[in-house]
Amino acid sequence: MSIKRIVFIMSLISCIVFMYLPIQAIATSEKHVVKVGFFEFEGYHEYNETGNRSGYGYEYLHEIAKHTGWTYEYVSGTWEECQAMLENGQIDLLTSAQYTKERAERFDFSELPMGSSYARITVKRGNSKYLPNDYKNFNGIVIGLLDSNSRNENLKKFANEKNFNYTSKYFKNQEELESALENGKVDAILTSSLRKAKNENVIAQFSPSSFYCIVKKGNTQLLQEVNNALEDIEMDNPAYKFNLYSKYYQSSNQNEFILSKEEHNYLKRNNSIRVVSMPESYPLSYLDNGKFNGIISDMFNLIVKDLGLNINYIETNSYKDSINMLKEGKADVICFFNSDYGWAEQNGIKITSPYMELNYSAITKNYRNTEFNDIAVVDNDKFNDEYIKKRYEKANIKSYKSENLAINAVERGDADVAFINTYSAENYIQKDYNNLKAILVTDYKTNISLGVNQDTNQVLYSILDKRINSLNKDECSEIIAKHTMFQNYDTSLSQFVHQHPVQTVLVSFCFFLIIIAVLFYIIAINRRHSVHIFDLAFKDTINGIWNYNGFEKETTKILEKHKEKYYALVAFDIKKFAVINENYGRDSGDIIIKEIVSVLKRIIGDTALLAHVKADHFLFLLPYEFKKDLELVLNNINENISYFEVKGFSIKVKPNFGVYNIETENIPVTKAIDYAEIARRKSKESKYSIVYFDESLRENLRKEKEIVDRIDYALENEEFQVYYQPKFDMRTNKIIGAEALVRWNHKELGFMNPGEFIPILEKSGGIIDVDFFVLDKVCRLTRFWMDSGIKPISISVNQSRAHFQRKDYINRLQNILVKYNIPRNIIELEITESLFENDSISNDMIKKIKELGFFISVDDFGSGYSSLNLLNQVSVDILKIDKSLLDNSKGEGKIISKVVEMANDLGLEVICEGVENIEQAEFLMSINCYYAQGYLYAKPMPKDMFVQKVEKSKDI
Repeated sequence: MSIKRIVFIMSLISCIVFMYLPIQAIATSEKHVVKVGFFEFEGYHEYNETGNRSGYGYEYLHEIAKHTGWTYEYVSGTWEECQAMLENGQIDLLTSAQYTKERAERFDFSELPMGSSYARITVKRGNSKYLPNDYKNFNGIVIGLLDSNSRNENLKKFANEKNFNYTSKYFKNQEELESALENGKVDAILTSSLRKAKNENVIAQFSPSSFYCIVKKGNTQLLQEVNNALEDIEMDNPAYKFNLYSKYYQSSNQNEFILSKEEHNYLKRNNSIRVVSMPESYPLSYLDNGKFNGIISDMFNLIVKDLGLNINYIETNSYKDSINMLKEGKADVICFFNSDYGWAEQNGIKITSPYMELNYSAITKNYRNTEFNDIAVVDNDKFNDEYIKKRYEKANIKSYKSENLAINAVERGDADVAFINTYSAENYIQKDYNNLKAILVTDYKTNISLGVNQDTNQVLYSILDKRINSLNKDECSEIIAKHTMFQNYDTSLSQFVHQHPVQTVLVSFCFFLIIIAVLFYIIAINRRHSVHIFDLAFKDTINGIWNYNGFEKETTKILEKHKEKYYALVAFDIKKFAVINENYGRDSGDIIIKEIVSVLKRIIGDTALLAHVKADHFLFLLPYEFKKDLELVLNNINENISYFEVKGFSIKVKPNFGVYNIETENIPVTKAIDYAEIARRKSKESKYSIVYFDESLRENLRKEKEIVDRIDYALENEEFQVYYQPKFDMRTNKIIGAEALVRWNHKELGFMNPGEFIPILEKSGGIIDVDFFVLDKVCRLTRFWMDSGIKPISISVNQSRAHFQRKDYINRLQNILVKYNIPRNIIELEITESLFENDSISNDMIKKIKELGFFISVDDFGSGYSSLNLLNQVSVDILKIDKSLLDNSKGEGKIISKVVEMANDLGLEVICEGVENIEQAEFLMSINCYYAQGYLYAKPMPKDMFVQKVEKSKDI
C-alpha cells in the first residue's frame, strides 16, 4: 500500500472520529436525569417478587421516558412526603395527583391526565353486614379515611346523595388505614381504584376523576416536555391507559363475583330460566341423548354455576329460529350471540360482555381457488353481513338452515365454498368430509356473548354480565380444549383401510386376541358397572352419601318396614351460605360442606338416613322416641357445625332446621319432604333455628291456597270492593282527589284485613287482575261523572311491581282508556319508590305510561329506597310523603321540609299521607305542603258515600 493511501485512510479515520466526538458529547449533554417521587401503593408503585419496581405509575413513567429521553432517579417517601419534596425542589416530578384548587396553588398540572380512578368503600372480606350498594344499611358505618385525602369531600357528597350517615376515623398513612380495617377498628375504608383490594369486598364506587403529573410551580420547561410526551402517547396508542389498567388492576379483580342485595333477592324469587341454543353445531352445541352438550353448553353451565338456577334448554332447528324464540319471549337467554351492539339492537336483544372468541374457516374442494361464484352460508349468521357480503359482493349467496346442509352443498358441487366457524369446520373435515379442505379466514373473528330478552328482568341481565366478567380464563380454555384438542373423530372402515393399510393388518391380527379378553373383562366389570350406575343415580358421589333420589327411595323402604317407629324428616341448610362462598371462595365452601358431612356421619350416621341435596342443602331421616331427644340431636349438630377454621379464616355457620314429624300418618315421602322444606324456609324468617311443621304452618298454607284459589271467584262475584280515601287541600278543606283502595268482603269470612291477602296476591301474581279490577271501577266512576255533567276529580290507583314484569301491561292500560273514553290525565297510577331500585326496565315502562297520559305518583316516599336521585332518573308528577316520616316529624321535620322544598323547585305536587291530628296539619302547611290524606280529614269509604262527600265538598 502506498504512503499516500495510508495517509488518506488515516486522515479519513481522524475526520470520522472528530465528527463523532461532538455528536457523542451533545448526546451526553442532553441526557436528562429527572428525580421522581416513588410512593409505595399496591398496583401503582410497588416492588415485585424479584425486588424490581413495577406498577401502573412506574410503567407509565417509562412510556413518558421513551418520548423525552429521560432517565429517572427515584426518591422514596409517602404520598404526603413526596408532595412536600416536590414543593421544596428535592424532586422534579410526581404522578397520580388529582386536581384540587389547593394543589393547583402549589403545583403545575399536566394538560392531559395519566388515567382516571374512582373512590371505593371496601370492607373486610367475610363482613356480610354491608352488601354492595345497599345504602340504607350503611347508616352508622365507621369508615377509615386518610388525612387530607381529596376523596374525603367526595365521600360526604356521596353519603348525602345516598342518604346515609357515617362516622369518620382518620389515619396518617395507607398502612395504618389497612391495619385498622384488618383489626376491626373500622367497618370500612375509603380508598382508590388504583389499589388492589386483597381480602376486601367493594361495597360502593363513586366520584370518577382523572389524575395527572405535577411539577413544582413555575417549572414550565419540564412541564412542557411532560405535556408533549402525554400527547404523543395519546396519539400513538389511544388504548395505552386501558391496557395498562387491565394489566395491573383488572386481573386482581378476576373471579370476584359479588351480588347486590337486589340480585340475591331475585335469585331467591326466580329459580329457573329458559335457554335456547343451536343443536347442530358440533362441538359448539349439539344434542347428546336428548340433552344439550358442547362448548357453549359447558360455558353456560360455568357462567350460572352456583347461582341456583334451573336451566330449561329449548331445542330449535336453526340459528334464526333461536333468535326468533328469544324475540318472541319464548326464551329468556340465547347462549350463542355475536357480541355486536348494532346487531343486537337490530334484533331487539340485549347482550352481555363476551365470554369467548370465534374464528371462521372456508370449507372447499379446491383450497387454491379464492374466487368463489357460489357461496353456501347459514341463515342469520352475522358473518354473512360482516364479511361475505362485503368481500364477495358479486357472488351468488345461498342460505341453508344448518352448517351440515351448507357443507353438503359444497360436496355436491352446488357451491364453491361454505364458511363455517372453525371449531365445527375442523370436526366436519375430520369426521365426515375427508375430500374437503378447511382454510382459516385470517381477516375476521368475532366475540360471542349471551343474548337476553329485552323484556327479561334487568337484574338477571346484570347477574349474568357480572358472572361473565368474573370467569376464570383457565376454566374457559379447559372447556374449549376438552371439546377440540382431546376429541376422537370416528372414521369409516373403508376410510381407515384406505388411509392406513399397515395398521389395518395389525388391527385385524390383534382383534381376535383381544375379543376373548374383552368377553372376560365384560363379565368381570358388569357387576362393578351396575354398582357405579347405582351410585350415579342415587348417591352424592363427592361426599359418599345419598342424593335426593336415593333418599326418597330409601326413606320409602324404611317407613314401610318400621311403621311402629316415630321418625323426623329434617331439612336444613346454612344461613347465607352464598355469602361464605363469595367472601372466602367456593373452595372454602366445599371444604365446609365436607366437614358438615363428617359431623353428621359422626353424630347421626349409624341411626339416620342422610342425603346431600345440593350446595348447602341436606335432608336426613331420624328415628326418635321423645321430642326432647330429637332436639338434643339437632342442637348437638348445631353446636358442632357452628364454627370452622378454613385456610386461616374463622368462619361462623348458622343452620336453619325444618322438621316434619312422621308419626302415624300414611304420607308420601315427597309430601313429608315438602313439609320439612316449608318449615326450613320458615326458620330463615324466624329467630329460632329449629322450626317444626305444625298445624299453624299447615293452616297458613291452607289459607294461602284458599285465597289464591278464590281470587277468580271473588272477582267474578264482586267480593272485591273499591273504597275511596279523599285527599284534601288543607287550606280550603276541599277534596282535590282520592286514593282507590281494595277491600275484600269475603262471603263466609266477612271483610278481610288487606294485610292478610295483599302479600299473598303479590306472591301469587293474582294482584295483577285485582289492580285492574280497581282501575276499571275508577274509570267507570269517572265516566259516570262525565256523563252526569259533573267535573271528575283525579283518583289514584295502586300498581304492584308485578305489572312491570308483564309485556301486556301497557296494552291493558291503553285498552281500558279506550273502553271508557276518559281524559288520560284524570287517572293517577301510584307506585312505590322501591320499584326503581336497580330496575331500568321500570324506568322504560314509566316513560311508556306517561306517553299514554297517566299521572305518576310515588307512594311511601322516604320509607324504603329513599334515593333523591330517583327524581333525576324517572319522570314522576306527585310525591306522597310516607306516614312514618310524619310520625317522627320532631326528628324528621328538616327532612320533610327539604323534600317539599326540592319537590316544589322541580314542579312536583306533594301530598302527605297519614295526617291524623291538627298539629301535623299545621306543621305541613308551615313548610308549604298543602295537600293531605289521613284520618283527620276522612277514612276510606264506599263509593256511594264518597260520591256524596265529593258533591258536598264542591258546595263549600
